[in-house]
Formats: sequence, C-alpha cells, structure tokens
Amino acid sequence: MRKAVEIKGNTKPDTWIFTEIMRRMGYPQPYLTPAQIMDEIASVTPSFAGISHERLDSEEVAGRGLQWPCTSKDHPGTEIMHVGKFARGLGYFRPAAYTPSMELPDDDYPLIMMTGRILYHYNACAMTDKTEEINEIAHTSFIEINTEDAEKLGISDREVVSVASRRGEIQAEARVSEKTNPGECWMPFHYLGGANWITSDALDSISSTPEYKVCAVKVKKINECAGCSECCCE
Repeated sequence: MRKAVEIKGNTKPDTWIFTEIMRRMGYPQPYLTPAQIMDEIASVTPSFAGISHERLDSEEVAGRGLQWPCTSKDHPGTEIMHVGKFARGLGYFRPAAYTPSMELPDDDYPLIMMTGRILYHYNACAMTDKTEEINEIAHTSFIEINTEDAEKLGISDREVVSVASRRGEIQAEARVSEKTNPGECWMPFHYLGGANWITSDALDSISSTPEYKVCAVKVKKINECAGCSECCCE
C-alpha cells in the first residue's frame, strides 16, 4: 500500500500514537518508520522473514509482490500455499461437538439476540460514522424483530423500544419484518451505546473468544418500561 493523501492539520499516524502512549506511560520507545516496523515484524515472524519494504520496492519483485510464507531474504514467496497436499503434510481435522450458547432464552429474557455488521459501517464506526453521506443512510442503531413477536409485544415498525439483557438496557428503533425467525432478533454492533453494552462476555472453551454474538434479551415498548433510571419515560 502507498500513501494516497497528505496528512492534514495535527493528525498523527497510528504508529506515532502507540509510541507516544508507551513513552508517556514510562516505557522508552524509539519512533520507527513503517519500514523499520516491518523489519521488526519479519525478525519475529518466520512466515514474513523474507519480506521488507526494501525488497518490495526492488526490481526483483516489481509487479508481483511477495506472498507469505516468505521464509528468507532469497525466498521467492509462495503464490499458492497448498498444491497437491497441505503445506504441513497431512490435513489436521478436529471434530467439535455442538455446544449451546452460554445464555439461552427463559421467562425473564424470552428472545435470543444475535449481532453482526451492516453494509454501510465498519466494526466500531471509528471512521465510517464521520462520513455524512453514510450517516444519511445508516445513522442510528436498530433491532430486527419478527412480525409475530412484535404483534405479541404490541410493537410497531420504526417504534423506539427498550432492549434489556442481564447486563443492562438500551434503546433502539424496532424494524419489524420476516428477516428473523420467531423468538429471534438481531442488532448491528457498530453504534456507540448499542448492542455491545448488553451482549454476553462468556468465553469459548477452545479459542477463549468472547461470545459477543448471542445473548438472551427482552424487548418492551418504552411506555411499558418502568423502574429504570435510563428510560425516557421518566
């Protein structure tokens, strides 16, 4: 990749920000160029050992680049990793038994909520929500809820509702449709003050990845919500 525009104002590169945080916390750290940082990565990562900015800019690899694994300074790179057989030899397969979510619906929290991305935003909206044109299309969080569940709860399409789990409560616009199944609802995780405040922190037993994607919730009309300090009805 190459820089496309000049930095304006007092904007700093991420590398400067990380270095400055370390320095201010009492950990002396030199300011490194991107090329120096790549050299450090290569020195501790065997599959990148032969990759450097100098080599990427050389006539040797002009027009084709270097594909990892590239294990030494004279390695040509690996255009296709698996040809005829797996690179490690025999393929390793480990069957995993199905494990239910750590948190399932019950009488208090009868809906299972899943989270995910929408087309217009990237992860935590750190950059995409600074774009006015994107926010004209997708400026606020919402919850997809099945028509059958919405009817039982007396919730109308585009109505702002309360969404609560065992960890907290938020508000979101209800989008009523058949996009989710009865008993299921869905929210994007991009927005500040949105789904991530109420999702579960249970960990996967193998990877220790948090179970952000699934939790049990209850959805209510705002005017039926009582007893919490955050509600707009108080």
